[in-house]
Amino acid sequence: MTRYHYSGRDAAGQAVGGWMQGASSAAVAERLLADGVVPLKIDSSRFDRRRWSGLMQAELGFGPGDADMIMLCRQMASLLRARVPLARAVLGVRDVTRHPALKRALTRVHESIAAGQDLALAMQQESRVFSRLAVSLVHAGERVGRLDRAFEQIVDHLERERVTRRAVWASLRYPIFVVAAMFVALLVIDSFAMPAFISLFGRLGSELPTATKMLMEITGFVTHVGPFLAAGVALLLVGLRVLPTWPQARAVLDGARLRLPVIGPITRMCVMARFCRSWAMLLDAGQPVLDALAVTAEVADNQAIRGRLMQLRGKLRRGQSLSEAAQSSGIFDSLVVQMLAVGEVSGQTAGLIRDVGEYYEREASYRALRAADLLQPLMLAALGGLVALLAAGVFLPMWSLMDGYN
Repeated sequence: MTRYHYSGRDAAGQAVGGWMQGASSAAVAERLLADGVVPLKIDSSRFDRRRWSGLMQAELGFGPGDADMIMLCRQMASLLRARVPLARAVLGVRDVTRHPALKRALTRVHESIAAGQDLALAMQQESRVFSRLAVSLVHAGERVGRLDRAFEQIVDHLERERVTRRAVWASLRYPIFVVAAMFVALLVIDSFAMPAFISLFGRLGSELPTATKMLMEITGFVTHVGPFLAAGVALLLVGLRVLPTWPQARAVLDGARLRLPVIGPITRMCVMARFCRSWAMLLDAGQPVLDALAVTAEVADNQAIRGRLMQLRGKLRRGQSLSEAAQSSGIFDSLVVQMLAVGEVSGQTAGLIRDVGEYYEREASYRALRAADLLQPLMLAALGGLVALLAAGVFLPMWSLMDGYN
C-alpha cells in the first residue's frame, strides 16, 4: 500500500486535504468520491524518479512549449470529435508527439486511464506538463460529456496568449535590443576610451567634464555591481517559478499580482474570462448554477479570485440573486453586474455569462496592447537620455582638448 496526499473539495465546495493509503491513485480517487469529495490532486509520498526528472526539466526550461500543447489539444479534439475512444486517442497523440517530456507524460496518462482513472485526474498528476487551467477545463468537459469542446477551449486560450505575447514582444523588441547595444558600447568606451582621456587630462593638469565623470561613475557602478544584479535577477526568476508550488506562497503571490498597477487589472480580466467561458459551457449543458460554479471556480488560476468565487457560491446558496452576489463579491465590473441582472430577468443567464467572458477577453487584450504601446515611448525616452549622456561623455573631452589647443 502506498501513502498518498490528496486535495479536493467536499459537497459544500470547501477545500479539503489529507493523507490516505491505497493500492493506486485511482483507488484513492474512488474512495474519495464515495465519501463525497471531488479529488483535484493526488500525489504519492514515495520518491518518484520520473516525476522529479520532469520537474527539473520544467524548471530548467525544457518543458513543452505552447506550440506543442496547441498541437496536442487540436489532435485530441479532432480524435474525440471523431468518436475515437479516449485511451486510444491519448495513445495515438503520444505516438506522434516529438517532445520527450510530453511523450512520457502522455504515457503515464494513458496508463492511468487504462486503470480506470478520469482524464482530468490523470492530467493533474502531470502538473509540470499540463496547466491547472487545462486540467480544470478537461474536468468540466468530462462532467458534461464535451471533452472535444474542452480541448478546443484550451487551444483558443493558448493561441490568444501567444498572440498577445507576440504583440507585446514586437513592441518592445527594438527598444530592448538598442538599449542592450548601448550598454555594451558604454562598457567598451569606459574600458578603452576613458582611460586615455584620464591620462591625457592628467598630464595637462585639467579636469574632466562633468558629463564624462557621470559616465565613468555609472559604468563603474554597473561593472562592480553587475554580477550581483545578475545573480539577484536569476534568484528572483527561480523564486517566481518555485514559490507558486507552495500553497501559502501561491496565495500571497496571487494577491500581490492583482494589486500591481498595470498587470493586476489585466490578470483579473484574463482569469474572469476563462471562468465565465467555462461556466457558460456547463450551464449550456444543463448543469445547475451552483454545481457549475463549484466546478469552474477551479478554472480561476488565482487563489484570491478563487476564494471570492467560492464566497459568491455561498451567497447564491443562501438565496441571493446572481447580480447581487456578483456586485458584493467585488470582482465583477458594474457593467458586468448590469448584464447579469438583465440575464436573470430574460432567462438567458448562460448566454449573458458567455458575453461577459468575451467582454473580459477583449478588455484584457486591449489593455495589454495599450500597456505595450505606452511602455515603448518610455523606453525610447530612456534610450534617448542614455545616448545623450554617452555622446556628451565622449565628445565634451574632445572639445575641451580642442579649445585648449586653440
